[in-house]
Amino acid sequence: MVARLRSLFRRGRQDAETRDELRFHLEMETEKNLRAGMDPREARRRAHVRLGGVDARLRRIRMNLLANLAARLRSVFRRGRE
Repeated sequence: MVARLRSLFRRGRQDAETRDELRFHLEMETEKNLRAGMDPREARRRAHVRLGGVDARLRRIRMNLLANLAARLRSVFRRGRE
């Protein structure tokens, strides 16, 4: 949990790493579509549809991280009151 909390304050580096990873997956999906015979624009469009945009996915990852952290903190506080 401490590592997750720490990552919130190092968001710039964490975001860059996540962005790179998401772009990699987008490129791989695009290449797969190209091998299937799609033209480049359609291959990239379909990859975006399947995986979502990089920025939108990054926002969802951040929101999930915050939701998970909040749930864990609530759990810790509940246990502390028992």
